[in-house]
Amino acid sequence: MAIEFTATFNSSPAPPTSNQFSLATEDDPSHDNLFTVSDTTEVKITLTGDASFFITGSPGPIVWSLPPDSGEPNYAVSGSSNNILTFIVPEPPHVLHPWVFRFVVNVSDEPSNPVVVRSQNIYIAKPLGTDPRDYLQYSTTNGNFALVPNLSSPQVGVNLGEELVLVNVHGSRSFSVNLVSDPPVTPPTPAPLFEPPGIYWSSDPALSGISFTPIELPTSTLSFTTDSSAMGHSISLQFAIVVTNSTTGESTTVLSPDPIIINSTIGDG
Repeated sequence: MAIEFTATFNSSPAPPTSNQFSLATEDDPSHDNLFTVSDTTEVKITLTGDASFFITGSPGPIVWSLPPDSGEPNYAVSGSSNNILTFIVPEPPHVLHPWVFRFVVNVSDEPSNPVVVRSQNIYIAKPLGTDPRDYLQYSTTNGNFALVPNLSSPQVGVNLGEELVLVNVHGSRSFSVNLVSDPPVTPPTPAPLFEPPGIYWSSDPALSGISFTPIELPTSTLSFTTDSSAMGHSISLQFAIVVTNSTTGESTTVLSPDPIIINSTIGDG
């Protein structure tokens, strides 16, 4: 499997209608900055015109904001004018955890007097599946929350410092979250449930392109959707759950730490 595209320098970009580089594939002459992969993939970027990749010194030809978990991939620069960059990436672990990079080029035709330009962010993401569901695990032993795609998977998203960041690059999509106890509880111990409203948002979600209807009764499932207007916005949220003591019958409201949803800017390349 391979991703191949050309990149043409735009000296007068005007986002969001145009970016620093225009991207084109064999099938799409105006490709956006999102590419999806479902396996280990070779990426090949070919510069047009007088642009060239740097082959020595700093900066290098590529900088990563979110590199693969295994580390920044090795790369190779080739072509008669050092205009081809290739590297290999693994499949991202989740749709909310893409790989993100920029390529760095010299757009001057005078090697002794370079003009260094970085591209717009390029996103390599896992494609959306048919099931938008994730699981919110609540540990009854240590109070930890973990958002996972299935009960045997590691945490979804990117940990930056003390914050969990969920990077959404797919625009219009549905989210569904099922609450489960870790370890599982058995009757007569009550299972934890989402408590109304279910989610506390840092600001009005509608202003960030998110549609969410607060729940009115405790439940084990929440859902919300994002639309295309969400792109370019970010918002933090806290899940609200209720935990009931099986001995005393007393209920306690527990809030999750703040995950942050970042809806990345995807536009015509």
